Amino acid sequence: MTAAATKAVRTRWMVSDATRWGLWTTVSSSVAPRARTDATVTAVVAFGAYAMTQHLTLDQRVLAALADGRARPSAALAHRLGVSAAVVRRRAHSLRQQGWPLVGVAGQGYRLDPSAKPVDPVTLESAIAGYTDRVDTFAVWPIVTSTQALVTELPQPADDRMVLAIGDRQSAGYGRQGRAWQAPAGGAITFSLRRWMPQPPSALAPLALRIGCAVADAVIALGATGVQLKWPNDVLVHGAKTAGVLIDASGSADGAMIVVGVGVNYDWGAERGVGDRGGDLASSAHHIPTRTRCTGCLLRAVIAALDRAATKGAGDGLGRWRELDAYQGQPVRVLAGSGPIEGKHAGVDDEGRLQLDTDTGRRRFAAGEVSLRAQPR
Repeated sequence: MTAAATKAVRTRWMVSDATRWGLWTTVSSSVAPRARTDATVTAVVAFGAYAMTQHLTLDQRVLAALADGRARPSAALAHRLGVSAAVVRRRAHSLRQQGWPLVGVAGQGYRLDPSAKPVDPVTLESAIAGYTDRVDTFAVWPIVTSTQALVTELPQPADDRMVLAIGDRQSAGYGRQGRAWQAPAGGAITFSLRRWMPQPPSALAPLALRIGCAVADAVIALGATGVQLKWPNDVLVHGAKTAGVLIDASGSADGAMIVVGVGVNYDWGAERGVGDRGGDLASSAHHIPTRTRCTGCLLRAVIAALDRAATKGAGDGLGRWRELDAYQGQPVRVLAGSGPIEGKHAGVDDEGRLQLDTDTGRRRFAAGEVSLRAQPR
């Protein structure tokens, strides 16, 4: 298929059954879109020099139909979605089991609590319009265990385009050192991005800090105040952890395949302040955009930072990290394998290592080896 022919594609495949997989794939204009047999594709739509295969799961379509918080009868939903009322009831039951606050209203039908704020894939695709020609696979799932694990399972493109996975709700996410990181429906922004970097893994040590800067600046752009960074990868808002970054890398001297995971607390709602929840965007800004638009802003920031790191080096931008360092010059305690080590926080070096001035001299720690806590006064 020629590029001109690909631009004109308006083929539609309808699906007859529901699947929990929601996958958007961009295919090069020189490659014909392939018919899928997994009952997931609903449409192939022209997008510039690329054809965008977009297909929402039935669960996502139910969430989208109820996203405004208004109650709608199952018959009306069935007509809108092209399925039976019985199918709508089954999907509503499934969504409730997944943790979505979907309730039945007597005499009115189903209603989704507006606080859930499901991600709208169409709006999100528009929000990252400047980067979609660089994305091979763009996937949005209503519920995932972990976007970091999921993105590694998606097919690797033959070229150097990115693979992106977004979880509307994450049930078994993890952060540094395997710590659990879960998010309620609508409460957080979670995504992972896989791409090739021209540097070997050994040269990418400062990358987590560089991406942390990008996330922090995006959070500031979204209206949050009191934003700081805690080594190596935590974004604090008024002292409470609100976002984190996780990076996995593997490769050789020729380059590395990296997976960047980002988790941001968006709106904990009724769960705010319960346990060790940390902070959230909704309580740190006068007005916060929708979760979809926040996700788009964060994605643009992370992709731009990775592009710069690919050309300028992973350590580029550490000056900004030092400006936002929450513990610079303060007495701190580092928890290492040999036990706690106390000293004065002396910032980070050009390799992203934590510098600690102790009674025996300056010591340096690489990301992944220590945890940082403010020393009790």
